[in-house]
Amino acid sequence: MFTVELDAATLAGVRLGASPAFEAVEWLWYAATGRPHPSAGPTGPRARSALRHPDVALLAAVLPNDTCAVIPDLLTPEYEPGPPKQALRRQLEALAATAPEVVEAQLGEVFQFTAAPPPVRDAVQAGTFGARAANGMWQFWRAALADEWSALESVLEADIARRSELMGRQGVAGLLSSLHPDVRWRDGRLEVHRPGGTELMFTAGQLVLVPSVLGWPLFFKQFHRPREGVLMYPAQGVPVPTGPRPATPGLVGRSRAELLADLSVPRSTGELSRRHTLAPATVSYHLGVLLRAGMVTRFREGALVYYRRTAAGDTLLGADRAVTAAAG
Repeated sequence: MFTVELDAATLAGVRLGASPAFEAVEWLWYAATGRPHPSAGPTGPRARSALRHPDVALLAAVLPNDTCAVIPDLLTPEYEPGPPKQALRRQLEALAATAPEVVEAQLGEVFQFTAAPPPVRDAVQAGTFGARAANGMWQFWRAALADEWSALESVLEADIARRSELMGRQGVAGLLSSLHPDVRWRDGRLEVHRPGGTELMFTAGQLVLVPSVLGWPLFFKQFHRPREGVLMYPAQGVPVPTGPRPATPGLVGRSRAELLADLSVPRSTGELSRRHTLAPATVSYHLGVLLRAGMVTRFREGALVYYRRTAAGDTLLGADRAVTAAAG
């Protein structure tokens, strides 16, 4: 069990943020090892084909294997809060700018019990590993994740919004206890039930809570920078694959459009039924159509299932209103 003691200053600075680089690293690991993801399934031919690029292969060569379970921190760099759409760019820039001595130190931990592959050794010695790893991540992203990122991002943003609302109602303690059944806040300590054991202390530090769709399972790491840590936890919600959308502007229908407009915050079927004076079965039918179209995402909290509008739903709702106004 990991035990993390957090002082008042650290608790005051706890924040949530997505990490596109972490999603890419996780998906690359499954592609490189040929293993299907526990929930998303096989990575597919595009991900496997991307491994032929020398910079993608270089990146894959430093990921966990049978002799090492360490993910170098430099591959998932932390960044200052800002627009979510810019997160990947900022992370790639930080990775490319990693100092050669930091690269050497972190990869030294990865390969402390075995020899580094020649391409990795040569890139470290030439001082080009950071830039090449960033390019490899970008190449893999474009090939294997770019088309599906909108669906993944919707789940991550919805999870962050829900956790933020929960923190507003129940405080940081409620937020921390909601992350996963294996995480508990007790007596000023964050307990993460995982094999092994270590005790950490953050004094005037920073803890970032990062939802993940492709990360599996719960994962805690401490950055090489002092007093900074990240807790990766499974995001609630199921990505809706991109593809043809059955719903189009002007064809949503009045009831469905009203339900969609009401989902700027998470709501359950029962709540929507009461608010719109519709039968629960009717609400469920409309939500099913919107879910399959990628207009809403859903997650479970206890016995209830909640729905929330996605970015695609925002776009559709705005376009539908524009069409209605033009017709009027």
